[in-house]
Amino acid sequence: MNHEFNSSQNFKLGNLISVFLNQNRDCQPMEILMPYARLTLGADVSLPSPEDTASQLTDLIASELEKRYELTSVSIENLQSPIWTVGGRVRGATAHLDIYVTSGTNSVEQKRRFVSKVMEYLRSQISDLPEATYIVIHEVPGKNWGYDGQTQADRRAISFGL
Repeated sequence: MNHEFNSSQNFKLGNLISVFLNQNRDCQPMEILMPYARLTLGADVSLPSPEDTASQLTDLIASELEKRYELTSVSIENLQSPIWTVGGRVRGATAHLDIYVTSGTNSVEQKRRFVSKVMEYLRSQISDLPEATYIVIHEVPGKNWGYDGQTQADRRAISFGL
């Protein structure tokens, strides 16, 4: 088996490795920035407009994390259980946001801004949220998830012509 690469293939392979190691974000020929977010609310929480909240979260994901708006998926769920404790005490106003993004596609600063702006928005929609209202950004390796039957890593490799 021949493992030699020509200069064009070496360049593509080098760029692909750089992207996976997040050493050079500028070399990406195609942004693969797919997110999924789930906002979980306590049983007693009622949003003024769940549709507007989903839209606002999509806007924040697109603007702060630079994700493609049309590929952003958001779900909002109310827990059926009336018990959600914070600090050992049952709380009525509770929320938690999980967002899943491809590893290495966001800087520390982007994530910091996103968490801050989402918390500001949630406080504007839900009164009396406890300090322990968590926003968790899960970074998933591109080989471990995808959409439309293709992993993010495969999309990345195809965009480099590999």
